[in-house]
Amino acid sequence: MANPATNYLDKSAAVNDEKNIEETSALVALFLFSLILLASYLMLISYNPETGGATSFFTEISKSKDQSLQIGDMKIGASLTNLKQINPEAITGVNANGQISANYKDNGATFTAWFGKEGVRTFSHTIRYDNVFFDTDEDAVIYELSTKYGSPSTNSCNARITDGVRSCKFTWWLKDGMRFDAITRQPIKSADWLNLTIIATDTRLKNRAQRKIEGALIKGAIGN
Repeated sequence: MANPATNYLDKSAAVNDEKNIEETSALVALFLFSLILLASYLMLISYNPETGGATSFFTEISKSKDQSLQIGDMKIGASLTNLKQINPEAITGVNANGQISANYKDNGATFTAWFGKEGVRTFSHTIRYDNVFFDTDEDAVIYELSTKYGSPSTNSCNARITDGVRSCKFTWWLKDGMRFDAITRQPIKSADWLNLTIIATDTRLKNRAQRKIEGALIKGAIGN
């Protein structure tokens, strides 16, 4: 006849063995999961794509109250006089509606600014940067911009079959009515080149300037 005490000890040993196996399996699974997380983190921090200078003309959002954006020599809210002092080669013009603009070229890129006017003072409400790169791609540029401004608020893409070019637009809405757009164009089947357009807009200043232009046009129409 089996000894009850021996049976109890055998069952207890079996239960302990199963428990130890379960604990060991859980520890192994936790260890493997930790390794996966560590590897993912190392891959993330090591990914620092070369943007080929595509974002080198941008400054961080200012820490001051105006939260200004700057591209090259052009800064949101700055006057036309200030731009001409910094870059005398900038070409200025006024269209039929009284919209003031200025542009200059530097290192293959085109910089453009549009200004509003109050009395004798001018102020830039929109600045734009255009360039073509052969040493970077869309992913690298958007990654770089996202590290500065966070994930885009909206984005959309479309591909043109006729010329085989894909066009994408990424928009960031920043503080105090600041809008930041990145428009990319590149071949669908390759990344041989990237056409990049960046537009920074103070929507409040732009709307104010637009209202003044419209008011002047209406006043002129009534006067005629």
